[in-house]
Amino acid sequence: ATSLSDNNTSTNNANNTDYRINMLKKGDGGTFQFTNAHHETGKVSTRWLYTYKNGVEYWDYAALAINSPIHPGVGYTQKGTGVGSEQQYLFEGKPNNGTIAINVTDTGGSGSVPAVSKTDYLLGNPYASAIDLHKFIDDNAGVIDGTIQLWQQWSGTSHNLDLYDGGYAQVNKTGSVRAYQFVGIEGANNGNQDGTKTPTKYLPVGQGFMTEIVNNGTIVFKNSQRVFIKETDANGSYTNGSVFFKTDHTSKDKNSASQDEEEEETFMQKIRLEFNAVDGPATKRELLLGFSNFTTDDYDYGYDAKNIDENDDDLNLVLDDQNMMIQAYSSITSDKSVPLNFKASGSYNYRIELTQLENIEADQEIYLKDNLTGYYFDLRTDQHYEFSSEEGEFASRFEVVFQEQEESLSTNDADYEYNLIYFQNETNKLFVKGLQSDAKQVMVINMLGQTVQGFTQVQAQTLDNGLQISNLATGTYVVYLKTDTSVKTKKIIIN
Repeated sequence: ATSLSDNNTSTNNANNTDYRINMLKKGDGGTFQFTNAHHETGKVSTRWLYTYKNGVEYWDYAALAINSPIHPGVGYTQKGTGVGSEQQYLFEGKPNNGTIAINVTDTGGSGSVPAVSKTDYLLGNPYASAIDLHKFIDDNAGVIDGTIQLWQQWSGTSHNLDLYDGGYAQVNKTGSVRAYQFVGIEGANNGNQDGTKTPTKYLPVGQGFMTEIVNNGTIVFKNSQRVFIKETDANGSYTNGSVFFKTDHTSKDKNSASQDEEEEETFMQKIRLEFNAVDGPATKRELLLGFSNFTTDDYDYGYDAKNIDENDDDLNLVLDDQNMMIQAYSSITSDKSVPLNFKASGSYNYRIELTQLENIEADQEIYLKDNLTGYYFDLRTDQHYEFSSEEGEFASRFEVVFQEQEESLSTNDADYEYNLIYFQNETNKLFVKGLQSDAKQVMVINMLGQTVQGFTQVQAQTLDNGLQISNLATGTYVVYLKTDTSVKTKKIIIN
């Protein structure tokens, strides 16, 4: 119907056309009926048709009419027709092709605080094929934050916002985490990670998604992002399929290793942890750690995902004082450590466990180190680590390490890159002798796991000459020392 042209330029392909919701068809090809009622079985309600462009607040949703033009690549919201838990829809019309460009604006400005400074845009896969989210993330570096948010509604039929059973899962190039129960109009959650589906790297036909805008610019969809992925493979498995926010049927055996959808040149090892409250307020947190030779311990665009919805009881990965849910690191080594930021709302019991491994060798040791007790918990062979805590935030109590307890505790001081850590009570000074580089962080932690004094960017010479530590009560403490290459802890006694 149109003349041939180069569809892969840097600007919009002129052959693509806007979409209108009244073009939507039923699974059998029949025409949908619309209603302006909140709900009428078998019909699409116009009360819930919205788009969200460069929005910050809930009120930035913009209503759509059934004949409103929707630019290719722009997403929209729609509620079901009440005929069943799932219904098939057909997008009928001329298929989009080539480059699709969408101008975006960082309305909220600097920061990622929901309803204050976090700018989101509702997009949708514009093609008659799946797209590779990894390539989409790469093509939009500098404009988006590198993480995709996918809404899942796992139960419920109410139109009342407070009664929704749904929330946003997150996916990036490291992997994905399940959705939290959505609460209120500002994107908060109640701490319950009830999502039942884990998205893959393949975004199916018609799938809408949110992404954070971090700079003014242009979001692009390209033919190079498109992939041929069937809904199911030959034996009916959904493991690698492309289905509208599909259910993840991959193994959850924590000692199994599952290969990626394809043999990529980018090989990443992954560890999935889960944090739960045992007897306190209901809470759950899923953390995904990735390790490779092409990522670093610092920020890696497209591989790290911030946690912008912190719970009163929580466990997080940490990157430059920012809590994270997904984080990539450099390759696993015996001396590598991954710090965890733990927060407790009261005197309760909590649980940490390893739930899934991917591409991890069978003999790779993985321990949870409790710096308060000095205990090393084997995450691979034991069921879960249960512990108690007082109220507070404890940035240095836990870390994931990759060597045996005996190796960590029996190493001679002379074998460290620095050979002596001690506290001199007469002068109230902490000494670290022989440090080869400056310390990024030094913390003194009491036996309740609370950081009583903390320092950042401490020069090696300062530690060699003695760092002044004052106003501490008599007792036993743990010194936490982090450099560019390692994290070490040492018990000291102040009297």
